[in-house]
Amino acid sequence: MDGSLRQLIRFFFLGPFLGAVIGVVQTSVAVHIWLRQDEARTLFRNYDSVVIGYMIFSVGGFIVGAPFGLVLLSFEETTEREIPVTWFVTWASLAAAFISFVVVELEVAFHHFVPFANEAAAIIVATALAWVLSARKSIQTGSLPDA
Repeated sequence: MDGSLRQLIRFFFLGPFLGAVIGVVQTSVAVHIWLRQDEARTLFRNYDSVVIGYMIFSVGGFIVGAPFGLVLLSFEETTEREIPVTWFVTWASLAAAFISFVVVELEVAFHHFVPFANEAAAIIVATALAWVLSARKSIQTGSLPDA
């Protein structure tokens, strides 16, 4: 595969795609909590607002994911590491679900909305996951790094 096409595909999955997935995950957690509260008028007004929430958070995640994808690609280039896309998307989505559950539960319990708490925490954890899951390219290819 051509190097630039590979970079474009990696950018899409590490950035916009992951952002949209995290947006859907965060909305799904909020919907779960809303349904568990017998559809109280705290998080959503009705099922139409649930659909709108999914649209807003998935598109918003896609947009926010674009610069995040560029940051991760530049991280790969400058550190000579490679992030395993499948593992990264999986673990970042699970981490976003856990973070969203905790944040939304606290927001509902204290009746206080904290703007961007979910998103900021998800970005911080995803960045840490990128570092932890990444491996040096020379190790993956089996060659020894230059001394």
